[in-house]
Amino acid sequence: MQNLEGKTIVFFGATGGIGESVCQEFQEAGANLVLVARSQDKLAKLKEELGGQNIAAISADATSLTEVQKVFRESIEKFGEIDAVVISVGTWQRTSLANSPQEIIDMNEKLDASIAKPVIVVGSVAQEVLREQGRGVIFHMSSHAAITYLEGNLAYASAKAKATRFILNLGGELQGTGVSTCDLRIMIVDTPQNRKAFPKFSKAKWAKAVQPADIARFISKGINNPKIPASKLFKSGIITK
Repeated sequence: MQNLEGKTIVFFGATGGIGESVCQEFQEAGANLVLVARSQDKLAKLKEELGGQNIAAISADATSLTEVQKVFRESIEKFGEIDAVVISVGTWQRTSLANSPQEIIDMNEKLDASIAKPVIVVGSVAQEVLREQGRGVIFHMSSHAAITYLEGNLAYASAKAKATRFILNLGGELQGTGVSTCDLRIMIVDTPQNRKAFPKFSKAKWAKAVQPADIARFISKGINNPKIPASKLFKSGIITK
């Protein structure tokens, strides 16, 4: 992976399964990292595990405009200009025809609030900050469920699709500003959390999953790249139901 010394990445959802693994890759590459999540305890634990002086941990609610603005102010105060913003929020929850109509409606409302809204809030603030700099990339950790049918996704896929559409439209609005967006459509990732969730999968099967290093490598190459694609599909050899 490219050397990221001197590059600053603000990572929303850093304590999630994908977040922890990808942040580890960034830290090893020498990036300045701003870890953002709601839980102060989880942030403190992750910061300690990563180590180094080039890491800041900020507890914030990504659905709150004022708290997200505060994250960017503190990030700039500590590291100066920001090179990339990564948004990785929301947890998959099964919703299918096995659920009642009310349950389907309720789950859609719940995941819209925990997935789509944070992306819209963070993306809206990030674009303003990066436009003032005249450069930077906003990466959204989406899912292949946003663009294709997968059983059990009557709520998760809808929320991810809304977030994906916002990021793509935001990228269109940002053309010519020096700021760009990239929607990452990710299939199942090899993380410690996923391995616990699917204990019957063999090591050989997990080797076919998307690796955190692959995601980190793509982001590292995309930082300050004016030709970065609007979206990127990360394929996996594992399909879960």
